[in-house]
This record gives sequence, structure tokens and C-alpha cells, in this order.
Amino acid sequence: MTMVHIEHEIGRYMILCEGHSADEKCCNYITGVMYAFGGYVKNMEAEGECEVYGFEIDDGAPRFLIHCGGDERIEAAFIAACIGLKQLEDPRPDAICVHVKEN
Repeated sequence: MTMVHIEHEIGRYMILCEGHSADEKCCNYITGVMYAFGGYVKNMEAEGECEVYGFEIDDGAPRFLIHCGGDERIEAAFIAACIGLKQLEDPRPDAICVHVKEN
């Protein structure tokens, strides 16, 4: 199962995914969501529009961490990634568990 921990404060966004999912399709879905968000964050960082506090991809663990700060564009991408992960959790609770820490 993939455990997802999400944190959000004003201007700061973090998604941590750990563990393998129930099957390859679910893993691919989660990976796609995280790579899309991660790619956007890295592009925004390169343009000086985002600050990255932590960015880890460890296929062996498996672990994927994106921790960043930015404006409403980063927030919108973060929300889209969170929605994508939550949408998988509804039909596949055996594959992913999403925990959102409210601040």
C-alpha cells in the first residue's frame, strides 16, 4: 500500500508518498501524479518562481517527496495532485491511504 501524507500551510506545500501500491496500475497512476507535480515544481524553481525545500525520488524505498513553497500557481498544481491521489483512494483503499494534515 502507498501511504500518502499531505501538509499545507499558506505558501508551503508537501506531499510524501511511501510504499508500493496494490498493483502496477495503481503504482503507475500515483507515479504519474507525482511526476507531473514534481515536474511543474522543478520548472517553476528553474524560473525563480518556486522554492524547493525537499525533493526526493527513491525507487528502491519506494519514496517520493515534494516539499516546496510558492504562489497560487504552485498551490493550484498542489491541489490538482492532491485531488488526483484522493480520487484513487476512493475506489482503491487497498492501494493508497491519503492522510491530510490540516494546519
